[in-house]
Amino acid sequence: MMRSPATLSRRLVSLDYAAMCIALPHIAQQLSLTPQQTPAVLAVYGFCFAVLSLIGGVLCARTGSRRVFIVGRGIFLLASVMGALAANGVWMLAARALQGTGMALIHQALKGGESGGESGSKAPVSADSGAVTGLVAGLVLGAVFSEIDWRLIFLLNLPALWVICRSAGHDYLWQKVPGRTFPAGALIASVAAGSLFLAFTGFARTGQPDFIINRMTALLCLLFLVHEKWSPRPLFPRPLRDNATFCVGWLSRLCYVGSAGSQWYLLAFYGQQQSLSPGASAGLLCIAVLLIITGRQVYTLLSGRMRHSALLTGGFLCCAAGLFLAGETCDQPLSVTFIAGVCLSSLGQGLLCPALFSTGGRGIPDNAQEQAARVMLICRFTGGAIVLAMLNVITGGGDLPAAWPQAFYLIGWVALAGGVVALNTPPTVTSA
Repeated sequence: MMRSPATLSRRLVSLDYAAMCIALPHIAQQLSLTPQQTPAVLAVYGFCFAVLSLIGGVLCARTGSRRVFIVGRGIFLLASVMGALAANGVWMLAARALQGTGMALIHQALKGGESGGESGSKAPVSADSGAVTGLVAGLVLGAVFSEIDWRLIFLLNLPALWVICRSAGHDYLWQKVPGRTFPAGALIASVAAGSLFLAFTGFARTGQPDFIINRMTALLCLLFLVHEKWSPRPLFPRPLRDNATFCVGWLSRLCYVGSAGSQWYLLAFYGQQQSLSPGASAGLLCIAVLLIITGRQVYTLLSGRMRHSALLTGGFLCCAAGLFLAGETCDQPLSVTFIAGVCLSSLGQGLLCPALFSTGGRGIPDNAQEQAARVMLICRFTGGAIVLAMLNVITGGGDLPAAWPQAFYLIGWVALAGGVVALNTPPTVTSA
């Protein structure tokens, strides 16, 4: 069945993230990226995508989806070429920031072409359940292209964007977009998360707290609290705060990107540090990809037969168990126990992708859908970026043998926290 252009754009985002996770060690080595620039290659894309998605909806309402799409397409094409030609870390970070900006505008323009835009009852807070397809494709292509030439990953975006443009007809982009308000609270929250990311990376660089950045972060957090208290349009209005489905939705997404979503970044650099051969790395990756696909099939078989909370909890616990097991045996990267841990966490991720996003907006009022979508978007990108910065703090020290178990344990505890959140899923949410 032909997917909508907005769905294809979401899959391209998933593909890009997974491919960059796998290829990042090669990029960092060839461009001599600093330990602080390396996680920022992933984080800056997410931050720009989140912030510009928030603003892009307003631009679509005021200038039209077609104009926003044209501008976003031009920015994304320019950024892809810049990334393929990058010669240093600054150039790479600039390309990634522009990529996130362009894709955010493209996605918002295409999203506005769908009937109802963000006002539908289920679409805004439920990402495509087939996001696992983009994830798997990204892992495979990232492994293949990084061994040939990592620059091919950026050039891959060009035919992918062409497919999206072909699927979005002229009439699609001329659809009317519902009016949207400027999300001041969401913007403040995103900037505060970005400042927190800088605070962690600064600490990883020097081993000492940064006086200016830390106080800037505290000031932004205080500004966000003031906004939530007195603004007539807070990011977390009381009806949403009292909604159990909403609370489980944003907390579980936060835990997902901080655990399953971060494991490939950690595994990629762990394999490089352990000097695994290309054959060993490829074999481990193939097994993990098969387990992700298997997890997706397990969810398909069990959905409708088991409670949604049980499937979601099982995915988190499976992922946590695998990460703890990998942390216990990470001094032996090719041992049966370590490989079993990676496979177990991959199986959990394959189960989590559809289970998490099938939550949808069934328990959220229609008039709160747009607000809920903003929170989910922020959690998806900023939460993952902060966990990457924390991993950078742990592995940025001199004692790497002791640091790797701590890093695996960190994302394992995040996954375990996700399991606790999933236990509180309202019974009104089904696994359909």
